[in-house]
Order: sequence, then C-alpha cells, then structure tokens
Amino acid sequence: MKNLLVLTTLILSLSGFAGEVNQPASFCPDGTREEIVYNDCVPTAEIMCAAWYSRIECVPVEVETSTCPEGTREETIYNDCVPTAETMCAAWYSRTECVPVEQTENTEPAPLTPADVTHPAPTWCTFDINQWGHPSICGCVKGFRWNKIAGTCDDVKPRRCTRDRNPWGHSSNCSCDEGDYWNQVLGQCRPEYLQICTADINQWGHASKCSCDTGLSYDQTIGKCTPDQNFPKP
Repeated sequence: MKNLLVLTTLILSLSGFAGEVNQPASFCPDGTREEIVYNDCVPTAEIMCAAWYSRIECVPVEVETSTCPEGTREETIYNDCVPTAETMCAAWYSRTECVPVEQTENTEPAPLTPADVTHPAPTWCTFDINQWGHPSICGCVKGFRWNKIAGTCDDVKPRRCTRDRNPWGHSSNCSCDEGDYWNQVLGQCRPEYLQICTADINQWGHASKCSCDTGLSYDQTIGKCTPDQNFPKP
C-alpha cells in the first residue's frame, strides 16, 4: 500500500510538471522575463526531486542605463594588472569610465565644375615618368584621352580641323592639346617629345638631325618633321 501511495504521488507530481512545461512560450508580464531556477537538489538522493529539480520564475528585465553625462559614453578601461600575480586583481582588472563622444561633422562638398572632375583611371600606362611627374603615355577608356600634364584621363574635346584631306585621308591640320602636335599621316594628336633633335645647327639654321614620329621624316631645310611621302597610304 505504501509503495502504491508513493507511485500515485509521483505520477501526480510528474503530471503537474508536464503541465508546467506545456505552458505558452511566455507567461510573464511586461517588464519581466522567464528564467529557469535550479533547486539545491540531487535527483538520485530524493524520490520527489525529479519533479521539482528546476522551475521557471518571472524576473525583472535588466534595463541598460548609463550614468555618463550627455556628450560622453561608457568605455571599459583595462588596468595594467596580471590576474595571477595579485590577489585582488580580478576585482579591479577593468573599470568603466565616461569618455567624450567623438564628434563628426557632415559637410556637403562644394559643387564641382567639369574642369574639377577627376576621370576614371587609365587602363595601362608606360613606366616612363614625364617632367610633370606622371606616366608619359596612358591608355584611357573610350571617350577620354590622356592629359600628361594633369595625369588624368580627360573628356575628348572636339578638335577644330581643316576641311582638306591629305593623301592618307586625314586633315592636314587639327588643333591639339598643349604639348601635342597633329600627325596628319596617322590622323592623331601625338606628344611632341616623340620628336628629338640634335643640338648641331646646319646651314639653314636648324637642327642638323631629328628623329621624327611615325609617318614623318625630317626636312632639315625648314627644320620640321613633315609627312613621309614614302609612308604607306591606305
């Protein structure tokens, strides 16, 4: 009879525990939360321990508050302390202090004019550096051309060209940027530094020799690189 009574009590207790487990996800009022509280009980030592080894209680929700004045924030400061070296080190190894909040100013940039705009980087450049400290030649994306003075790819400006056509199918003259010249054989604005002349002066008062750009040959009587009549025509 005693064993039957103990068994019945255990079943009823377990039933009550099961009912507690099957409760809704949260039954705590606003401002509180569920927390599992464990009793000081060893299940194997007491017959009824399995039924009440743990329980759910509603405990207040911790609200994070800051004691720092406006314009400051909390920051954890670590002391120069080795926990294993000092008995009390673990208690004061770190502390919280109020430090100023870093202020950042969001200012709108000044409106840019087209001349101030930096264009996309070129796709390739030579390793030679010119007198302005930029690569000598760069390949720019379509619609841009290399400005060796500014070191950027600039919008292609419409050129003013003569209407006549030479034997190679190009205008005999076109306007180019500063530092460039019009190569009418190739139909391109080319860097002037591609034409290098010696310091010797001939009888006509010009450099005695010049290395001219592709499609040109040196005419020492006028001291200029002129279209090479032997250059293949299209």
